[in-house]
Amino acid sequence: QSLSKEVYPYVAQRLSYADWHGVERVIRLVILDAWERRNPAAWEDCFPGQRKAPTNKQFIAVLAQRLR
Repeated sequence: QSLSKEVYPYVAQRLSYADWHGVERVIRLVILDAWERRNPAAWEDCFPGQRKAPTNKQFIAVLAQRLR
């Protein structure tokens, strides 16, 4: 699925955001903040070999996989 065409607008609507760009920005900032404060072992478990913060798409894909 396309994040910008399906997921972000859906989340924006559910949370009463004016537009999906705000949703995308907030998710990106939360991921970056979590990356900076991360527990290296926990992140390595989710993102093996990752040397930089994951993209929104990578993060959401791993989160969805773990929730399943």
